[in-house]
Formats: sequence, C-alpha cells, structure tokens
Amino acid sequence: MIVTEKCKFDYDCFVCLQHPIVVQDYNYNGYYDFQPTAKFEKPIVVKAIDKPKNQQDFSKIPGIPGVDYPLYHTVPPTTFSCAYVPFVPGMYANVETGCQAYHICHDGREGHQGASFLCTNGTLFNQRDFGCDWWYNVNCAEAPALYK
Repeated sequence: MIVTEKCKFDYDCFVCLQHPIVVQDYNYNGYYDFQPTAKFEKPIVVKAIDKPKNQQDFSKIPGIPGVDYPLYHTVPPTTFSCAYVPFVPGMYANVETGCQAYHICHDGREGHQGASFLCTNGTLFNQRDFGCDWWYNVNCAEAPALYK
C-alpha cells in the first residue's frame, strides 16, 4: 500500500517536498484474535417475555386505553385538510383522532392532509407545545383555538 506522507520542508530551499512512502499492509484478521482482559465468569441470561409478541403492555400508562386516550396504530382517514388551516407551514392536531394524530402542512407535496404522524399510545399532540405529551396534560378540545 502506498500512502503519501505529509509535507516535509527542506529548509535549505524552502520547498515543500512530497514523496510516497511504502506502508506494510495491515492484518485486519488480528481483530478476531483479540482476547478480553477480564475473565469470563458466567453468561447473562435474558428472561423471555411471557406475553405473545403481538400484545402491547399498557400497564405503565396511567388511564384506560380507548377510554381515557385513543389507541390508533396508524393514522386513520379523517376530514382534516391543510386547506382549512390559517398558516402554512405549520403543525396541527387532528381533533377527529382525539389529537393522537397530527399533520404538518407545507407546500402540498404530501397531499391535502400534509405529512401525517401519530403520537405513541398514551400521548396526544399538544397544540400549545407542538409535541406529543401525556394524554392527561393535553386538552384536545382547545386545539383548534390554538391554530391561530
């Protein structure tokens, strides 16, 4: 392998001289021979989850799913349209989804609803702060008044 060395100055003539130097090829297989310095004592065992993978655990979210907060897994179709919002660009809560969905309206390249997003379960889009927050911190009914 040939690598170019950084400039070395020849102080007698003040000229920067560059010349190639030959570097031995590196042996990357040495990585596999690496041995840790600490001794291995016992394996770390990860316990399997008893629940099936398709069920979600809502036990850590206060409230009742589907009652206190909406429970969407994708943004549902609604009548929301960026044509009816006062400012573009902007971020807007979708009250038809209980504010779990929100839209970013901009130049129209994402369609009439703009770019649509969903807050994670247990959170709603807070129109006051422009972010997802716990459901008990958000008053979804006041979102349209905050569009302005």
